[in-house]
Amino acid sequence: QERRRAAASSSSSSSTLRRVLPAAGAAAAVAAGFSAPVAGVFYALEVSLAGEEEVRLPRTAIAAVALSAAVAALIARDVMQCKLEIVYSSAMAPSGLAELPFYLGLGALAGLEVKAFEKAEVACRKFWADVSGTPEVLRPAVAGALCGAIGVACPPVLFNGYATLNTILADAHPPSATTLLGYVVLKIATTASSRAAGLVGGLFAPALFLGATAGGAYGQAVSYVDALLPAGWLHAAPPPAYASVGAASVLAALVRAPLAASMLLFELTRDYDVILPLIAATGVATVIVEVFDDTTIATPSTTTTSADGTSDDGAVMVVPHDGGSTNSATPSLGGGGCGGGGGGTSPSVQQPTIPTHNSEETTTVTR
Repeated sequence: QERRRAAASSSSSSSTLRRVLPAAGAAAAVAAGFSAPVAGVFYALEVSLAGEEEVRLPRTAIAAVALSAAVAALIARDVMQCKLEIVYSSAMAPSGLAELPFYLGLGALAGLEVKAFEKAEVACRKFWADVSGTPEVLRPAVAGALCGAIGVACPPVLFNGYATLNTILADAHPPSATTLLGYVVLKIATTASSRAAGLVGGLFAPALFLGATAGGAYGQAVSYVDALLPAGWLHAAPPPAYASVGAASVLAALVRAPLAASMLLFELTRDYDVILPLIAATGVATVIVEVFDDTTIATPSTTTTSADGTSDDGAVMVVPHDGGSTNSATPSLGGGGCGGGGGGTSPSVQQPTIPTHNSEETTTVTR
């Protein structure tokens, strides 16, 4: 009996360790990549440790995640001298409560933008698999060539070093709303095609780009509406304020982590006035995605088991949502394939897979 207790205790400790270490690694990646340790902790709690209701994690797990994020941010900032170069001015902060409905609308726009991206990736996977006839080994090269051609014609889409994002936030010579919307379309096409073809990349940097460009265009529309209203009625914030909130909103909806995205932008801006519209917009964006969640973009899972019991390590699957529990993607933290750089490189967090049964076979999805 003592042996059984010892074996059960050892098994429980090993199971807890397998859950805590990936979460600590995810927190460290966000903390180091964005100089945002608190956002890293929230990301681990919302994404990496989500769905662990069958296991009661010890309180030391949270301490381990927090310590990992703090050490990673400290080393990245003070030892390696790395910091995220996103410019932000307090003059861009939201002006008041009268603007809150516009930020709610921005959150809805961000949610719809994420759904468009997910649909585009599903369509691209079907295209590469069923329509193009391109051998699987050549798909990354073809997608890279297409992405490179688009990048030559429209360099801002490559999003190298956050230059485009800083241009939008600087508000000195911002692109027009139509140009920003064109960036959105091209970015969705290049990122979705690259990921579907098998190019390695993450979602953080593309999410920030998509949100900032769409938010900048939305902010220009709000400024136009403000100019039509009686003087002093609205006092709308400048477009960069909407661009920054839009970036966090798309990130929140794409990774299903509104608190982590809100805290990330707060740590980057150090502006408390942005909190209220930020939480409102990220919350609406996440709700929109969950309400219309009919597809799930799955990242490479550790093991995929088919009906005959064989496994396919590292398989990538796109699983239709069946109306049951929500299974969202766990994104890697770097750029988004070809044209998605600028966010640093961090490993994907491999999550435990859970079986989804249907009448013919058993698949696995990433929770």
